[in-house]
Amino acid sequence: MRRSCHSPCHCHCATDLRSRCQYSSEDGYYGDWHLAHLGQFALGGAGLVIFEATAVEPRGRITPYCAGLWKDEHIAPVKRIVDFLHAHGTAAALQLAHAGRKASTNAPFLPDTCTMQ
Repeated sequence: MRRSCHSPCHCHCATDLRSRCQYSSEDGYYGDWHLAHLGQFALGGAGLVIFEATAVEPRGRITPYCAGLWKDEHIAPVKRIVDFLHAHGTAAALQLAHAGRKASTNAPFLPDTCTMQ
């Protein structure tokens, strides 16, 4: 029998979570904020946690505060979070992204939301 793309996930819990942009990265690095934010869902029993949109190059971030994965040094902080999620029985996924012409704006909570130079 052929499985459809809508077959259920075989995670320990059917709940998944897709994280929104957190605007909490410095130079694209995932940090303690991300560990606490994403880790809470693993502790709550989510079967799958999907990281926020993660830029593939600096100019492709929505804001300068968005996470990225464009240099080797970005891997270790992501692995730390993935290891935590896995240790609590939660699968992890990461959405690679490039904001295109929408890139390089300020974070929405900052006073000037015009395009940055």
